[in-house]
Amino acid sequence: MPLYELSLVLRTLTKADNKVALKRAAEAIINEGGILRKIDNLGTRQLPYKMKKDSVKYRHGSYFIYQFDSQPEVIDELKEMYGRDIDIVLSKFFKVEDPKPFECTLHDELLPPAYRPEVHKMIEEGKKKMPKKHFEFGVDIYPFQ
Repeated sequence: MPLYELSLVLRTLTKADNKVALKRAAEAIINEGGILRKIDNLGTRQLPYKMKKDSVKYRHGSYFIYQFDSQPEVIDELKEMYGRDIDIVLSKFFKVEDPKPFECTLHDELLPPAYRPEVHKMIEEGKKKMPKKHFEFGVDIYPFQ
């Protein structure tokens, strides 16, 4: 199952109501067969712009991030559920990609330039004679000297 991140913005609630809304959101993931990995609280802050849901305008919200494993088919159902929830102002899903493997080249980069293979390639390339380009301007002199 792929790993997803869910970014939730809840309307400003009391601590007890926040707990109930978060539990409801987590139970929706678990009931759909997902595995909840982590919940992060990013705090309450001003929204970047006024958001309107159910004809109510919101200027502040509580930000939370859920990390969970789930089947891709379930995401649409969760979007619909969170769209109907009156406490959730905004919900966004992101698929977390595995980081690309890379080879550490720090040992090669710490070598002095004279010992680096890429520097040798640049020196050899610089030693090659470049053919002169001839431009036809329709005049007997070359204007760029």
